[in-house]
This record gives sequence, C-alpha cells and structure tokens, in this order.
Amino acid sequence: MGTKIRNYNMLPVILNGDDVMSLLGIGHSTMSALFQRDDFPKLEIMKRNLVLKKSVFEWIKIKED
Repeated sequence: MGTKIRNYNMLPVILNGDDVMSLLGIGHSTMSALFQRDDFPKLEIMKRNLVLKKSVFEWIKIKED
C-alpha cells in the first residue's frame, strides 16, 4: 500500500482502490469485494472503480449507525 493517510485533508477528492485500501486498512481482495457491493458509492469511469472522498465517509457513517 502507498502513503499512510493521516487525516481527511490529505485525501484526494476522488479515491482509487489504493487510497481506499490505505484509508480502511484493508487488502486488495477486500477492496475488490467492497467495490462490488451495491451499497458502496463507487463511480465507474473508463472501467476504473473510483469513489468520492465525501461519499465514502458518508457510507462509513451510515454503516456505523
């Protein structure tokens, strides 16, 4: 995995799989499964799975409740 993300402001506006793995502390297979979920707010752009930073944090908050 890449650089450890230390706070919200360090994240890019649009996250890729590597960003999600680093943010959530998960591996590649778990990240792939996450992007397959119907309730995960992914964007598919030119066959790349991406997610808006704001959306992933809202999704986490919903899952917390």
